[in-house]
Amino acid sequence: MTQGLLRRKRYEAFPATVKIFSTDHPWVGPSVYVKAGVCGVPWFIPAIGDPLRPGHDPAGAGAAMIELMGELMSGFDELPRVRRGPVPSLYAALRRRAPQVAAARPDDEALLHVSYRGQEAQVAWDDDLEQYAWRRGGSGQIGSDAEKAAELIAWALGARTGPATSG
Repeated sequence: MTQGLLRRKRYEAFPATVKIFSTDHPWVGPSVYVKAGVCGVPWFIPAIGDPLRPGHDPAGAGAAMIELMGELMSGFDELPRVRRGPVPSLYAALRRRAPQVAAARPDDEALLHVSYRGQEAQVAWDDDLEQYAWRRGGSGQIGSDAEKAAELIAWALGARTGPATSG
């Protein structure tokens, strides 16, 4: 892969694609697929824009992607970077994994208040242990991964969880 770009294979999509994104802006980027062109010659085709290069020229396709990404990303360089802490990340994961669980946005003390069908709990980030910890309403270890913690919190409250929605 060309330096400065990352890829995520999405072969389950139709047509099978490769998502290309910048290391500086990993949340934005076009998908690219291969399609037969004139005389059956395969071409790299971005989901947006014109065909990039023939299939026998992956280096040229990478250079064309850098140019396309430069156009797409030019406005993002001026935007401030948003850094979330662990508790806001857990809040977002709960909204994705268990939307039926009521979760109040984290307060100034970085406590996440959650409830489901009469059960209530509070969760915080423990800086010393570097993981989420119950402050009220739960027991045991939660862990440091926000997605797994969201599922564990939902399970502890008796709520069902499902796969994260794509965004």
